[in-house]
Amino acid sequence: MIYTFGCSMTKWYWPTWVDWLRKYDQPVVNLANKGYGNQNIYWNLVNISDRLTANDTVNIMWAENHRLDL
Repeated sequence: MIYTFGCSMTKWYWPTWVDWLRKYDQPVVNLANKGYGNQNIYWNLVNISDRLTANDTVNIMWAENHRLDL
């Protein structure tokens, strides 16, 4: 399984880089959200960490360093 995390550059109304991952013929779970900053991305990853296995792939697109989660 492929898990992706990020902000609107990862999940938006138009296709993003996550759509290219579907060519690997593995299930893709996009856990990104519009407006997420790095703190939200991190905690989203921590919340599912107990479900990850050695066969899973995690792809993270971090937000800008100065982006604040309010």
